[in-house]
Amino acid sequence: MQVGPDVETAREDERGVARLVHASLSRVLPLVSPPLDHEIAYPGYHAAAHRAQRLARHGLPDADQLDRFAGELSAVGDRARASAARAARRTADGRWLVDLPPAEEHLRASLNRARSCIPRRPDRAADLAALTVAPWNARHHRAFDEAYRLLGQVWPEMLAEISAVVRQVALLEGWGIDGFTDFTVHGVVFVNSARVVPTADPHNPDASPLPAPLPLVEALVHEGTHNRCDAAAANTPFLTDASGELLRTPLRADPRPLSGLFQQVVVLARSVLLYERLLTAPHGMLQDGRAGVEARHDLLTRQGIDGCNALDEQHDGLTDHGRSMTAQARQVLERAAR
Repeated sequence: MQVGPDVETAREDERGVARLVHASLSRVLPLVSPPLDHEIAYPGYHAAAHRAQRLARHGLPDADQLDRFAGELSAVGDRARASAARAARRTADGRWLVDLPPAEEHLRASLNRARSCIPRRPDRAADLAALTVAPWNARHHRAFDEAYRLLGQVWPEMLAEISAVVRQVALLEGWGIDGFTDFTVHGVVFVNSARVVPTADPHNPDASPLPAPLPLVEALVHEGTHNRCDAAAANTPFLTDASGELLRTPLRADPRPLSGLFQQVVVLARSVLLYERLLTAPHGMLQDGRAGVEARHDLLTRQGIDGCNALDEQHDGLTDHGRSMTAQARQVLERAAR
């Protein structure tokens, strides 16, 4: 993997992850026909593979456990085919077979895991509990299609890479999480509806908000890059066997592990590259959003350099691949700062 997008290496890493999923399922259910090659990228199969690993961790599961898991896997197959059908119906040009799903089981489970990691806010506990995976309505669909077209215009290479990695974009409704990814359901981007259909901030009326679909375009690049990093790391690690020390990072108030800091730097470098392309796009493409785009570019650049400086203190925790990626990110960010 490089900081710049590369669809061919992305596909190669996805094939490597698919082999891991296949091996995990076959280890527990060797007599059950595995998913077809074009189905196994469905994120529900990734969740099933993690469940298979948990079952196998304590030795060979008993017959009842195996029967239940075989039934669960059959249901995953049904959902995978339904997901593929939805993606095919909504993808007119065939470039990105992406599903905008309902609240499927693996998505709800992933949100519950993410919710449990949010720093406690007793005054917002009820709001966080109400955060949910929501259905996409017609307005959300139109906003997604606009974001898809814009990303294809300004950065087709990034769209191609994301299309090789991301299978579902799940919509969040409510307070607490703007977006996230989860390797247990690899191939999913979770994005809050506030980034799909943005509104003005009542607490900061003088701010220059990014008009739609720019927040969603950034979210697709941001969260898509997390998915890309996860697949790449499963094949060629970025980190050594580092300690579990938690570190200050530019994008999170709560301390994060080294893997989180590393991915944030890569995400920030790619986000800056996105905004550079937007700033050199034809004037009419941004309409009245140029001031907001410039401000966002500058903020992300500062955060990225902050992250690079923090990574410099963790040099021994990075592999050669990780150090190469960090150097590429720093080059992008320092050039943007100049």
